[in-house]
Amino acid sequence: MTIESTLILGEHLTKESFVEYLKKVGKIIGEPELAECRMIYNEESRARVDINLLTGDSCCFEQDELDEYEKLLGTAPLSFIELSFFSEVGSTDLGIQFTKALNSLIPVVLDTGFDKVFSPNEIPSLTAEQAY
Repeated sequence: MTIESTLILGEHLTKESFVEYLKKVGKIIGEPELAECRMIYNEESRARVDINLLTGDSCCFEQDELDEYEKLLGTAPLSFIELSFFSEVGSTDLGIQFTKALNSLIPVVLDTGFDKVFSPNEIPSLTAEQAY
């Protein structure tokens, strides 16, 4: 089963700046190859999270969602990162770990896809159980 969530940023990310953020997050979470593989994998649990920058037609949001993101970010949403969770055990923990690390570098909003949206201020104390 795959679960998808979206991270919303108030900064326009190019492919190059996305890779730079992945390098920084990789250092924070101990995944030095994150920028190259664009995924986090836990061998023990076989949990995996794929991380992709959404562009063009892949960014389909309703206006009310965009308004909510802007309210939480304090600025217009300009970039979207999709997190795809594979494996029911442990993948959400990996996704929260990534989200917290990225949020420590740039404010993000987390939309879990389950009618739960978390502001940058809520993310530092967020657990996988709360989000999913």
